[in-house]
Amino acid sequence: RYLAQLPPDAHRSYRAVAAAFCSWLLSHGGVLDRKTLDRWVREQQKRYAPGTVQHNFGVVHRILAVNGLPWPYHRHEGPRIAEVDQYRPIADEALIKALIDASKLLTPAHRALLAMATTYGCRRVELAYDWDPHLQERVGLGPEAFDFEAGTVFVETAKAGRQRYHRIPAQIGPILRAYDWGR
Repeated sequence: RYLAQLPPDAHRSYRAVAAAFCSWLLSHGGVLDRKTLDRWVREQQKRYAPGTVQHNFGVVHRILAVNGLPWPYHRHEGPRIAEVDQYRPIADEALIKALIDASKLLTPAHRALLAMATTYGCRRVELAYDWDPHLQERVGLGPEAFDFEAGTVFVETAKAGRQRYHRIPAQIGPILRAYDWGR
């Protein structure tokens, strides 16, 4: 039931996780209890990154819940991504300078989008400016998001993040101004 309601790209991902879990469960006795799920999580943690384990855990939870099967965990139990598990390498100054110099060869649109993505960590969906048929309005990073006089930009975050105003650093102000955000 649940898989049939998902978009095609998500459908494949969820189906693959569900099929792999079912295959694993059958090869390990077919008993769906806390002990078995804990073992599955430990095996997942040996093979995958913490974010993938958390995603797969959520997929299995949703599929079992939608089909009325018991779920032995409480709301906040299960794998979590700890800060120490996140690998976010810092680029050295020479690499950053080389990337900035290379960006000068890009179009104004690419430079502006690159500036937003690297300064604020915007996702592709947050950089988009498109018509939302449900809201009957344009959403995303359009001209109304920028207040160059005040030096701020409003970013509508995806994935339940906080929507907020950000200061525009002087270094990227000219890059952002050079692009027509109304496209």
